[in-house]
Amino acid sequence: MDRYGIYLLTLLGFLHISGIDEVLGELTSCEYTGSAYNRIQPRDGAEVPTQPIDGTSLKICQSATTCCTRRMEQQLLERATMDFNSALQNELSNLEYSMSSSALDFHGEYSELLRYGEERIKQYFGTMFSNFAGFLEDDIQQLFDTLRDHLRGRPANVPLSVELFFNELFALLYQDQINPRNRRVSGFSSRCIAGQQQTIRPFGNAPLEMGNKLYQSVELARLLLNSLHLGVEVLNSTHHMQVGKKCGRALLEMSYCGTCLGYTTVKPCNSYCINVMKGCLANFVDIDPHWNEYVTSVINLVRWSMAGDYDLQLAIHSLDANIIDAISTAKDDSERIIEEVNNLCRTLGDRGRPSPAQNRDFAIQQPSHSIPMAPNPSMPLDERLLAFVDSLDSSRMLYSSLSRGLCSEGLMAAARSNDGCWNGDEVDRYSEAIVDDGLVAQRASNPEVSWNGRELELLQAMSLMDKLQHVVQSQETWARNQADFILSMDQDFSGSGSGDEMECSGDDEECEGSGSDEMTMSTMPPDSNEDSGEARTTPDSDFTFEPSKHDSDEDNEAMVTKATKGKGSGNIGEKNPGGGATQTSTVSASLITIAFLLSWQHLL
Repeated sequence: MDRYGIYLLTLLGFLHISGIDEVLGELTSCEYTGSAYNRIQPRDGAEVPTQPIDGTSLKICQSATTCCTRRMEQQLLERATMDFNSALQNELSNLEYSMSSSALDFHGEYSELLRYGEERIKQYFGTMFSNFAGFLEDDIQQLFDTLRDHLRGRPANVPLSVELFFNELFALLYQDQINPRNRRVSGFSSRCIAGQQQTIRPFGNAPLEMGNKLYQSVELARLLLNSLHLGVEVLNSTHHMQVGKKCGRALLEMSYCGTCLGYTTVKPCNSYCINVMKGCLANFVDIDPHWNEYVTSVINLVRWSMAGDYDLQLAIHSLDANIIDAISTAKDDSERIIEEVNNLCRTLGDRGRPSPAQNRDFAIQQPSHSIPMAPNPSMPLDERLLAFVDSLDSSRMLYSSLSRGLCSEGLMAAARSNDGCWNGDEVDRYSEAIVDDGLVAQRASNPEVSWNGRELELLQAMSLMDKLQHVVQSQETWARNQADFILSMDQDFSGSGSGDEMECSGDDEECEGSGSDEMTMSTMPPDSNEDSGEARTTPDSDFTFEPSKHDSDEDNEAMVTKATKGKGSGNIGEKNPGGGATQTSTVSASLITIAFLLSWQHLL
């Protein structure tokens, strides 16, 4: 006897032991069905028949004889749905954990950077300007509280907070360094000096540039964190999807109708499982283009967050240097500043009223001179960002790969087997072909899951598409509005004060507006520099950006728009891994709407 004969005898013996007499075509015992059912439904389970009963009364698992009652069938239907959601969760768990843990890690790193920056600035003033350092502590704390609020998504005005800090710094610096002969300044005059900082501009463009850099870097970090949270929500909603009746019926037929016939250890055929999964996930497969766009958008956010103009690490570590330069600018221009102050605040001679500095308890406000410790994680932030990018980039085509992933581990189905497995009717070969992905293919040719009555799943999928599209649109809006943001900040700050134009007696550069072309160029994405033919390295990072060949001949505005649409480099330093899968949300929404209307037309 050859090996096939031995295999056949073994199979027949197993079937007989299991209570199925294939030779006679009869179900003879419910013992093994009862054991399997009790494992599946250990509590509040229905009473299992000891002998086979009439199976024509069942709604889904109908057969001549069966070991399942109507109540058992309903409970097995609920179990099949739970198994499906659990399998989805297991399939998505690694990616979901990676995104949620990365969001938590990055938020902790950004918060630690802000804490370090605050302590570093306080330490600098405590060392270099001990006469008035204590009076700036509240303003420094308010500035960094604003940055923290903005990072958390709370209402905050970062540029205004920076301006208020420089206003107070100007009043104190004027009394202590610029015009020390007039140390005893009235409270009114001190407030006047602080209020005229934006008009006199003793620090040049430093307040605007510092406010712009801090806002952009914190805003980009906030957008990145928010995008990760929304991505986690999408994955969580996917494995908590509400299963429709058609999908639930197919899941029950695949997973447990065989159990009612005594096939307690035989798994569904692999291709059969894939068709059922594709049918149940038909609406969700069309999320793929939106997920791919989402991946590209998040990678773009990471790319920008590592660029010099938007790097929060660089912005925080360069704060003290920027403030030193601003103070040096003011001290070098002291003659003009004193003249301007005398013209705008004429009460400096009032020595009968003490300055605010002399009314405050300096001993309480004395800053600590201990050197703050910079964040020093075991792996630098840039390396963690790049590792996360690699993980996220590998998730492209996530939804179209779910069906095979769910059936490939041998949990939901027999691994790669279509012989001697449960095919929905009996233990035999599954002969149906695997259908293509997408709504059209499922509606036309899926033999396992009916298309009718799937509106609930469609609405769930559309909700997830909207969340993903929100991330894409947020990134596009952020990049598109950078130049407008710089110009608006220039108008707000340069045009404030007395409202009159400042007369310049010296260097014309001091009179130029801050909304120059040089400032506008700071809003360009990291790969849109003039020398687009060479790769460049991000400051404080060993990571190289390769210029996109698509962008080499575009002007700056077109570069921003093209970068936001994910047409250029999808991954950092690599060509767009998404290929041609990206499509506009308008086209996707139109296709979904058409499918929705067709389904209703079919029902009517």
